[in-house]
Amino acid sequence: MLAGVVIAGTAHVVNLVDVRPGRAAGAVLALGAPGLLRDGPAGELAAVVTGVATAVLPDDLGERAMLGDTGAHALGALLGAAVAVGGGRAGLVAHAVAVTGAAVYGDRVSRLARIGTGGTARIGRRTAARGRTPV
Repeated sequence: MLAGVVIAGTAHVVNLVDVRPGRAAGAVLALGAPGLLRDGPAGELAAVVTGVATAVLPDDLGERAMLGDTGAHALGALLGAAVAVGGGRAGLVAHAVAVTGAAVYGDRVSRLARIGTGGTARIGRRTAARGRTPV
């Protein structure tokens, strides 16, 4: 039951931050990177999801492709599966609480992803601007 909450909740959270080019893939890279240090299936799933996010990021930032709801949910579900496979009961409870909290405050999560904060947002905008082609 907890694994299902973590997988579905992580898919939802990644979709919540998919409000600008590169935000969902960037979030998956940031959240999936620590999983690369794990052994076994959790590390393997983390490698798959970070590899996929790395592959789609240039086209997403360059606005040549768009993840959309389906892509964001798929990346998030795969990230959630990596967490679920690698986490014990306490880890699953902690992640389930976190994704439930993010769902409850979904408007705020999306708003923060949309406007960014401080220097991180400026870096993200510059990176996104470099990949764009003139219209």
